[in-house]
Amino acid sequence: MTFEKIDTLVLAGATRVSHKFQRLTGRTNFFLAKLGFALGTLSLIIGLGNYWHQFLAFPTSFLILILFLPLTVLWFWMAKKCDSAEDSAFSSTARTKHPLFDNQRMRTLTLVFALVDLAFMPTLIQISPTPILECLHQDYGIALAIFHYFASVDPLPPGQNKVGAWLEAWRSSFAKPTHSSG
Repeated sequence: MTFEKIDTLVLAGATRVSHKFQRLTGRTNFFLAKLGFALGTLSLIIGLGNYWHQFLAFPTSFLILILFLPLTVLWFWMAKKCDSAEDSAFSSTARTKHPLFDNQRMRTLTLVFALVDLAFMPTLIQISPTPILECLHQDYGIALAIFHYFASVDPLPPGQNKVGAWLEAWRSSFAKPTHSSG
């Protein structure tokens, strides 16, 4: 199976999850992409903190620290582009995707990065003094893949969501009936 086919399958899965989530909650794929962003940001923060006080399996070197800084700037730039894509997705009838988020090569690269993270994660978790922090730190590639795949999904048009409809019905059940005096 080629990387293009794998990318197509993963993107189709992300689209299904995103559309079901949007129908359920009213939140779009961009919300899910931002969850990936939050996970990646947490990973970077843990790596930065490990430089000053080692709590992961291996110390963060000064070289890695220097690499984290532009990576953090790039990460926030991509999140800003995600916000712009979300704003433009519903601002006109011609919904277009931002080219950064519809790049098959970039998505495939993040998927490979996520698989490498997954391959090393079990060993690093076993030798780490703080396995939960190690897991959160090692998920950067996974977070990047989540971000890119969900940001590449074309959102559904806005509509009523199931949770919103349920909450509205629940709220209206508490409304006092008005009695007409006659």
